[in-house]
Amino acid sequence: MAELIGRVSKERLIAAGIDNLLAAILSILVAAKSPGLNSPLRYFVLCSVYLGYFFVQEWLWSRTVGKKAMKMIVVSVNGARCSMQGALMRTVTRVLEANMFLFGAIPAIAVAMLTRRKQRIGDLVGGTLVVNEADLQQHRASAPELNMTLTEEDGSA
Repeated sequence: MAELIGRVSKERLIAAGIDNLLAAILSILVAAKSPGLNSPLRYFVLCSVYLGYFFVQEWLWSRTVGKKAMKMIVVSVNGARCSMQGALMRTVTRVLEANMFLFGAIPAIAVAMLTRRKQRIGDLVGGTLVVNEADLQQHRASAPELNMTLTEEDGSA
C-alpha cells in the first residue's frame, strides 16, 4: 500500500485564509458581545474562540469550513479520522507556527514544504496529515481492510 502524503498547495493556503478570516470574525464577535469583561479576560476569550474554531471542527469533523470548501481533510498518518489528541496538538502548535504577531504562517509553510509527508509541526506532533479528499479515497481504495475500519469509524463510504 502506498504511503499517504499530505498536501502543501494553493488549495491548502486558500483553506487557511478562509479559516483564519472566519475564526477572526467569530472571535471578535464573541469578545465584543461579552459585556463586563476587562481587557485581559476579553483577550483570553478572543484567543480561546479563535483556537476553538480549529480544534472543535478538526476533532468533530476532521476538517474546517475552509478545508471543506477546498476538498481537504485532516487525517491520521494511516488515513483514519483526526483524533481529539491530533486536533489538540494541531491547535496548540498553531500558536507558534501560524501566529500573525510572530512570523505569520511562514514556520508552518516552511516545515510542511521540507518534510517528506508535507506535515507542519502540528501534524508531526499530532500524527496527522492534511490531504485532498480524492487522495484519501484512492488511499483507502488501495487497502480494503483499512477502508472497512475507517468507514465504520468516520461514517464515510
